[in-house]
Amino acid sequence: MKKFTIAFFSIFIQVSVALASFCFAREPITINQLFYKDKLYSICKTKDAIWAVGYGYEGLILRFGVSDKFVNCKKISIGKTVSLNSVSFVGEEGWIVGNDGIILHSTNNGQSWNFIDVQEKSNLFKVYFLDKNKGFIMGEHMSFYQTDDGGKKWSK
Repeated sequence: MKKFTIAFFSIFIQVSVALASFCFAREPITINQLFYKDKLYSICKTKDAIWAVGYGYEGLILRFGVSDKFVNCKKISIGKTVSLNSVSFVGEEGWIVGNDGIILHSTNNGQSWNFIDVQEKSNLFKVYFLDKNKGFIMGEHMSFYQTDDGGKKWSK
């Protein structure tokens, strides 16, 4: 198990660095921005992109578009310096959770993100959706939320 954990962590670091280097080639993001202040915490692959979230100035959401001939990168701002800890997509629906109870939702494959208020101010660490309706969020102090209606209502 120890070898698997080390191998997985090594692969995760290599993928994070590779994604970041693609981003440097396509966007004016400096090494200082990504490696000294910004940290990547979660990666999610969709049909046409790879998404990465983390801590950074105005939040850190990176979208890496992948085609047969090139990779492009777009940094998306949420207007608030906060740690974004996890990203999950099912089809066109995307979810991001972070510290201070941040929940972001996209219905258009990440073109725009909306804040969802669940009256939670603790840090949220992981989001996962089984399908477009059923999803889960885990946070600090053993908080656990679930939805059966695509995130319209969350219950503890």
